[in-house]
Amino acid sequence: MMVKRWGGAALLLLALAGCGSMQPPGAAAPQEVGTWYSPPAEFPGICMTLSNDGQVRFAGGFAYFNPGRWSFDATEQELRIELGGREPFPLAVVQDQMARNPAGLVRFDASRRALVYSVTPLTQTIGLGGFVFFRKLACPPAAKP
Repeated sequence: MMVKRWGGAALLLLALAGCGSMQPPGAAAPQEVGTWYSPPAEFPGICMTLSNDGQVRFAGGFAYFNPGRWSFDATEQELRIELGGREPFPLAVVQDQMARNPAGLVRFDASRRALVYSVTPLTQTIGLGGFVFFRKLACPPAAKP
């Protein structure tokens, strides 16, 4: 399977919108291309921001998984999130999610710390670690990384 990272452009925004790596000298700073937000309820809100440089960053929760990586396979319509950080991969939580309510999660690879979600233009939510992330809820400025 060929996985492509779409750096900005319309296809990524169609699929994900609404949905600090070092830069070479003179390179533009990474730009946000999409966010997913889990609003506050029992816990504070969590913002997941996808940047055009392939980084995913969490704020308000899951910051111990920063910086992660993301890619989108347009052919398969799959969003792949690779958790960064040094915290152990949440294997038991992911296995439970797959068994009970996948919330878009189609598979995972614990050895690569990867979660793979089915994401189409109609996808409204995905689940991560027991939290529901909404595509169309904007992350408040205070919740962005």
